Amino acid sequence: MLDERVNLIELTAPECMLVQDGRVSSNRCFQMRLGEKDDSGRPRPIRIEGSEFELQADSVITAIGQRVNADFFPDGKLEIDPVSHETQISNVFAGGDAARGASTLINAIGDGKHVAESIISRAAEERGIDDALFSRTVDLNLLRVAKGRRQPGTPTPEIGFDERSGFTMVINTLDEQTAREEAARCLLCDEICSVCVSVCPNRANVEFQMEPLSYTVQRAVKNGSSVDIVSLGSEQISQKYQIINLGDFCNECGNCATFCPTSGAPYQDKPKFHISEESYNAAVYGYWFSAENRLEYKNNGEHAVLQTESDGFSYEDQDCRAVLNSDYSVYSAEIKTGKNSVDMQRAVLMAVLSQTVGGLDLFTMVSRGD
Repeated sequence: MLDERVNLIELTAPECMLVQDGRVSSNRCFQMRLGEKDDSGRPRPIRIEGSEFELQADSVITAIGQRVNADFFPDGKLEIDPVSHETQISNVFAGGDAARGASTLINAIGDGKHVAESIISRAAEERGIDDALFSRTVDLNLLRVAKGRRQPGTPTPEIGFDERSGFTMVINTLDEQTAREEAARCLLCDEICSVCVSVCPNRANVEFQMEPLSYTVQRAVKNGSSVDIVSLGSEQISQKYQIINLGDFCNECGNCATFCPTSGAPYQDKPKFHISEESYNAAVYGYWFSAENRLEYKNNGEHAVLQTESDGFSYEDQDCRAVLNSDYSVYSAEIKTGKNSVDMQRAVLMAVLSQTVGGLDLFTMVSRGD
């Protein structure tokens, strides 16, 4: 923009458009100054009285956001499946600001990728294509070398300044060879990132590996004197490389949030495990292996216990008791409260964590008393 002599006026707030002879003539603005910080930590802009001025204009382009036009959806309401991003209209998907409200570009790009994955998965299933054709493997040794080297990108091809007077695209597309070279710079952050592991000064973020898996999302529903197990769909954990946060070592400095390339906050987002009973008792939230094959969980007064059995898992919280098969499906459930239904997602998640995290050395040594 600066190269094209577009002036950026900072600390300025528009007030109104002025019209003369039926056409816009100028934009009345006020200069602003930065005041005290608000609750978010950002200084609030304050109008400087008597600083108004006019920006002459003959054309105005509004860029203050758009509303989602959802009148063609049932009841004029846009509803989106949180996993597939599919709307109420079959094979119509949505993401970005339409689904999230005002958000970031990276979130919109991520939604687009998830939609593409949903479409590919559905097309492969309908046509009997093996999903393995779309999978990729990661060579850890080559990836470590790539992450240790700085490889500058190719300059973006742009047209000259003298050609930018119309609607010709300013940024051109890459040729095939250059595009391949750019793609080769990818560090596969969607497969293995672990930036939060390297930037944590207390080594509170721990990487572990697990095999991708899928499980059935189920709900226990009262049916007279019995309880039915209703399947609601399936979930998939596709990433092999995962992160947990250790409450014993984490002081919630936020360093991992600062450096997270996906705008996450690992110390808050990732499962928080406690190695010692003392750390678990002092915490409001987290998981703790209180004994071999026994995982406990608490969150703001809620409490759950999962016991690994020879042929599956037994689970209990304040709302229900349940027995899970070794494939994480619910075999039976008992609702303890007056609720008509209980989601079994927490039980399944604890079972998955018990099997994947429980085998890490730092927990097996504790259970042995090493």
